[in-house]
Amino acid sequence: QATMPPLPDYSVDQTKLKKFLEEFQDADGNLKYVNQLQEISNRTARVLELSLDDVELIDDDLATKIKQNTKRYTAILGKAVDQAMPAPTGPVAEEDVFDILCQARGLDSMNNADMNPA
Repeated sequence: QATMPPLPDYSVDQTKLKKFLEEFQDADGNLKYVNQLQEISNRTARVLELSLDDVELIDDDLATKIKQNTKRYTAILGKAVDQAMPAPTGPVAEEDVFDILCQARGLDSMNNADMNPA
């Protein structure tokens, strides 16, 4: 009887993606994704542009997993982004739908953590 391969540990990959977002530097030494996340947090941008080539430079295996299972890794990356998102550095405009969704997402994460202690 053939044995099934073990299920991947997506929490490990989520941690890798968070570290990647927080530490990846472009050719000029700038924290490429930290700067983008800060712009999103400050509401001066709404989109995170992530290059799979950048991921590949740091972790070829992780880049391959993302290519092979993009749908799953989009959700995992979303969680890593939530964890890596810095606080706004200036005044933020009135709450909009985006803010309300982010708050709800944060509450869902906290509720799931309470229901599933490590």
